[in-house]
Order: sequence, then C-alpha cells, then structure tokens
Amino acid sequence: RTCSLSKVFELLNLRGGNHIHNAPLLRLHIAPVMRVLFIVLAFLATASCLCKIGGKDRSENEKWTNDNFMVQCQRTKKGWKAKVIGCVVDSHEIPVGGKLLLGKTAYLCEKSKEGVVLRYLWY
Repeated sequence: RTCSLSKVFELLNLRGGNHIHNAPLLRLHIAPVMRVLFIVLAFLATASCLCKIGGKDRSENEKWTNDNFMVQCQRTKKGWKAKVIGCVVDSHEIPVGGKLLLGKTAYLCEKSKEGVVLRYLWY
C-alpha cells in the first residue's frame, strides 16, 4: 500500500479544488490555524500508511520471515514496500549474495531477474 500527497488530499476530502490540488503546500489559501491543522492531519494520514502484508500491518524497518525469505518493510519516496533482504534456512539468516554450509549442503541466497532466489547444492 502506498501513500502520496494526492492520497492525503483524498483522505482529508480537499482534493476537489484546483487552488489546493495544483498549488504548493505553502501557498494554500486557508487561515493559519487551518494550515497547521492540515499539516498535522497530512502527517497523521501518511504516518498510518505502512506495509500491509497478509492482512497484517508492518512498521518501518520491521523484519519477518515469509517461508524461506527474510522480508523488511521499507519507506520509499512514493510510499512503502516490502523488500526481500535475505533467505532463511533452519533458523539461519543468509543475506542476499551470501551462502551457508550445513552438512553436505550449500545454500545460496541470490538475486535474479525474477527476484531473490534460494538455491541449494549437495556435495
């Protein structure tokens, strides 16, 4: 789920007028008290936008395991994203580009065209 200034205007029901939608934030033609209220509400509206994965809200920089992958909620210029930051094998974390040797098996956590992939090789 992503948040943008237009989403904030929708949430605050202010998007309709061209003087608000097209004007810079500092040039809004409203009273100073309303301007402060608008800034506070805009901050609260964007702060509530987090990574929502599987029906669960995740906070900024929160990490969790999804099958054999370590995922982290990260803020971007356009909102939030869940990014695969590594792989997990038997409770061992492997960073992207890293490897883990367990017994006669080598586990490789690699980035490919399709995304992050966990490969394993037997010796």
